[in-house]
Amino acid sequence: MSDELIAELNRQGVDLSEKTIAEAAAQKAPAQTPDLKDEAPSPILEILLRAGYRAGLVVPLLGPEALIGMLVVRRKAPGEFPQHTLASMSHELRTPLNAIIGLTEMMVSNATRFGTEKAAEPLRRVHRAGTHLLGLINQVLDLPRSKPASSSSARKR
Repeated sequence: MSDELIAELNRQGVDLSEKTIAEAAAQKAPAQTPDLKDEAPSPILEILLRAGYRAGLVVPLLGPEALIGMLVVRRKAPGEFPQHTLASMSHELRTPLNAIIGLTEMMVSNATRFGTEKAAEPLRRVHRAGTHLLGLINQVLDLPRSKPASSSSARKR
């Protein structure tokens, strides 16, 4: 999305009552809108339609005890997102992150040999953050597999 579109959406504010977001949060399962033109009018929806977006997918990010956020994917073509959509993002998200985790782990464990003793603690923080982010990504990508395809939250509207 363009910086202008993001700014316009931010000015409007997040609408937590929006049907797809509310459904994903309540069900703790992905929810989608195959065609945004079929939804009830709202200021956010008007902005998205004007920008050319037609379909949306909302995936809740679940922490150990509560919902911690939402991953929102939009596209300009109407239609349902296939069940494998998040799984197909696996390589693009996990591969670079695994490289960062592996490199920081190697640098921390070999700090003396690499002459990076002073950088050991910041590298540990990067490693912990990367590992935490990988856990969240794994949770998001594995979520559709943990729910049956006929789930009411993934139904057509």
